[in-house]
Amino acid sequence: MIILGNPFDKLSVLSVDYPKRTLAVSIIGVLFIASFARFLVFDVGEDSFFPQNETTELLYEVEDTYTVDVDLIRAIVRFNEGDLLDGETWQLLASIESELLTYEGLSEHHLVLFGDSANAGPASSVIFWQKVQDPTSDTWSSGVEGALQSVLSANNSTLNDVVGTALTSVATIPSPTSPNSTDISSWNPGNPTEWQTRMDLGMNNSEQISYLIGLVSSLSVNRTPEQLAVIGPLQGAAMASLIPLYELQNIDLRANMITMFPKDARSEPWTKASIALVTLAIDTSEPIVEGEALDVTITEYTIDIEKIMIESHDDEITVFSFSRFFGEQTSTIGKEIGILTSASLVVLGIILWWKFRSVRDTSIVLTLTLLAIAATYGVSGIMKMEFNAAMNSIPILLLAIGVDYGLHVVLRYREELKLIDGEDNVSRDTMADFSADLRAKALKTGTILTSAALVVAIVTDMVGFLSFRLSSQKFLVTFGTVIAIGLFFIYLFSVTLLPAMLRLLKAQKLPLNRSVKVEEDSFSKWVGNIVETPWKVIAAAVLLSLPVAIGVQHLEVGFDADEQYDVTIPVVKDFFLLDDEFGGQNRAPLYVVMDGPAISIDGKETYESAIATISSHSKIYAHEGLWAALEIESSRNPELQSLLSSLGSEQSYVELESWLLNNETGRDISFRYLSPDGQQSVISFQTSTTDWKATVNFVDELSDSLSEHGEFRLSGRGLILAQVSEDVAFSSVASTAIVATVILFTLILINVSREENKVKGIVKGFTMWIPLAVVVLWVYGLMGWTGYQLNSQTVTIGALTLGLGVDYSVHFVTRLDEEIEHDPSAGTSAWVSKTNATTGRAMMGAALTTAGGFAVLNLSSLLPLRLFGQAFVVAILLALISSIILLPALFSLFGLIPKPTLDSEE
Repeated sequence: MIILGNPFDKLSVLSVDYPKRTLAVSIIGVLFIASFARFLVFDVGEDSFFPQNETTELLYEVEDTYTVDVDLIRAIVRFNEGDLLDGETWQLLASIESELLTYEGLSEHHLVLFGDSANAGPASSVIFWQKVQDPTSDTWSSGVEGALQSVLSANNSTLNDVVGTALTSVATIPSPTSPNSTDISSWNPGNPTEWQTRMDLGMNNSEQISYLIGLVSSLSVNRTPEQLAVIGPLQGAAMASLIPLYELQNIDLRANMITMFPKDARSEPWTKASIALVTLAIDTSEPIVEGEALDVTITEYTIDIEKIMIESHDDEITVFSFSRFFGEQTSTIGKEIGILTSASLVVLGIILWWKFRSVRDTSIVLTLTLLAIAATYGVSGIMKMEFNAAMNSIPILLLAIGVDYGLHVVLRYREELKLIDGEDNVSRDTMADFSADLRAKALKTGTILTSAALVVAIVTDMVGFLSFRLSSQKFLVTFGTVIAIGLFFIYLFSVTLLPAMLRLLKAQKLPLNRSVKVEEDSFSKWVGNIVETPWKVIAAAVLLSLPVAIGVQHLEVGFDADEQYDVTIPVVKDFFLLDDEFGGQNRAPLYVVMDGPAISIDGKETYESAIATISSHSKIYAHEGLWAALEIESSRNPELQSLLSSLGSEQSYVELESWLLNNETGRDISFRYLSPDGQQSVISFQTSTTDWKATVNFVDELSDSLSEHGEFRLSGRGLILAQVSEDVAFSSVASTAIVATVILFTLILINVSREENKVKGIVKGFTMWIPLAVVVLWVYGLMGWTGYQLNSQTVTIGALTLGLGVDYSVHFVTRLDEEIEHDPSAGTSAWVSKTNATTGRAMMGAALTTAGGFAVLNLSSLLPLRLFGQAFVVAILLALISSIILLPALFSLFGLIPKPTLDSEE
């Protein structure tokens, strides 16, 4: 038999000859490399799944330009349905909102986000409505009306006095400012059913305010210039107070308030709602506590606020913030990695001990695999890779596969000892009875022979996983790269450090007959016999493949970034409650970006066309834009009101643009919609579309509709996640195809180099590849039939199945070639049976360790990891079956197993 040498064979020999040096260099090198793991970046947010494309770049441009650094602290107050008809519930909501506003640690970091305030809650919303719209709360208009009537009938002698009285009366007109903490804490909700009825009917003060505005305008009729000079200040003050108040009568304040209740209860909020939100916006652009991480500080404050509220109100209240959400999720992921890794070590340790019957050898293999993982994380840190929740499976995957390499080396070393024992007349009972030279010889031979198979597998695996770098998804690029690095280190340590440690340590007194089993059993003989009639095996495989192949058509993409969150964490439950019950309030909007002068006649027309298109779409339920925001803010700002009312000429638009871009107040109003240079604006909107296919179709449809009115660009997190789902489907097919192609090419290349007959080498490489393709078909088909979906984890299942399958195929064929060379007269049945009894047993043990390692993923709190573990256990078993049964049958069918020598026939 021709053994293909590889550059690591010499390292294996040196490791056995100089075990102490090998151990010292390896340990120092691993510790040094592993120290760079501190540079790894962990991100549990959805950004870690984003592709690198124009849509993502546009999103970041929009968020950098038009959004602020903000965290929303939300008190989630729970009560019984119908409790909103009770004043005590409203008193509770008011108290909670006041406590949020006055919480000392955050009081200096409030961010004005809701109109002119940093807070938003049902209580403050009702107080504001009562202040500006509720007719029964109007305690001022009659006094103002009387004072204005007095001015209207006053003569020269009384005009100054009545104007002064009127100015005092005008000061009683309520300002359109939001209530402060004192207003909220001192509020008496009275009998809620009374004002709820008026609010439901849409009652307001527009008629009375309109009358007062008309009265103010009539004050200047038939007046002398001297009288006008006296009346003018009164008219200005009255109009400045009345016009904004009148504009507010046209705003549906009730509609804004009911968004603070669950969406299913908004048709009848007073009787159906059982949850309410009270929100406080916090500016996160600067650290809240110097020297402490911002997210940690807000998380601590959020927990403290929740504790205070529960203690003071004895109600079911939780407090959510994004800092707390991501902080606790990250912490849980870190703990889970440790738990899953520990569980995997226990499971693998038990399985390895069962195979080795040696605690020492079990510990060595596990330790070396952990060292390889540490080195892998170190190299990843040097490369400054970004890890997300989808990376939780990496240490489990490397452990499960890595111990396989060590298992093959240890078992092959023990096989070589048994062969040596059978070649001389010396009687030996245990492994300790061999001399140091014989053990060294067995280590070198066993490691090199195993390495011959491993190096083929490792090359194909690494190239296959590195093919993920062709994906536009950063997390797939990172995943593939890290796995490739890890497999290389595991292989390197298995053929160098492992034999060095076995050489260095004192030989164990383990009975030879228990060290490794190589005797043929009924199963190995059965496989050997059925290979004599290979067409039966092939026919069975085809019959099984036909129905399974249909299942591939049912395979769907099920990528969802939300599945990367642990729903057992209370704050994560609150996150989904806010998303599910409150109409996606935790979801970022989609954006329509309009390039060009926004504050111009053409810019406004383009904006109005876009708004009309967006408003007409049935799936869009909320939108915000520059001109709508200006109309709302003009009710609070007389200067803006004046600028808007004078629009018409180009110069008027220039003046408005200058005020919005250069005036501090104007910039505060416009920054969320207008770029700093005025050459771009955005419209944000929410959509009820959730399915990724529907989202992609919706955006394409909207983009086509908008293109009729000008050039627009669309982006948003929902759209990007939909694109991720598209790419998950593409990456699954592409990565599987690339890995399959690479493996086919590599197998053909290696077999051509090993066979004197080049045609036979090509056929042999292709035949080794066929079972791998069949297994991938089986895996995807079974996933389709059983409802498993392609997600951030299972997207790699095709490539992993091929990578693992090629390991098994190479090990089996390499050993089969050895058996044929060792006893050329034995015949096909004996060769296959002996291969299954030796390497086949090691492969079964390896499959068991891999399956056991991946089965641990069922303990994960993350659904994608659980599904990945379940699917891969099935893939492992199918890969093993195809290698030990289907592969030798194909070899027999295609004449790749030689006929026994003449001696056998005789």
